[in-house]
Amino acid sequence: DYLAFREISLSYRVPEFLTKKMAMNSLELSLTAQNLGYLTAAKYVYSPEPGASGWGGYALPRVFMLGLNVGL
Repeated sequence: DYLAFREISLSYRVPEFLTKKMAMNSLELSLTAQNLGYLTAAKYVYSPEPGASGWGGYALPRVFMLGLNVGL
């Protein structure tokens, strides 16, 4: 049994009264993270999912993406 954290996304829209001071119509920041890890009782296991190398194969790479959306 395990819990996999595949993708987590967060975004924040800057309030309009602040964007007007910066001469923008809108401003949104976002962060997405993929393959953050697993919660499992197994110890010393890179990946609890069965795959080509069987149980305990290599973990998927972690990916972080930062986004900026500006409306002028």
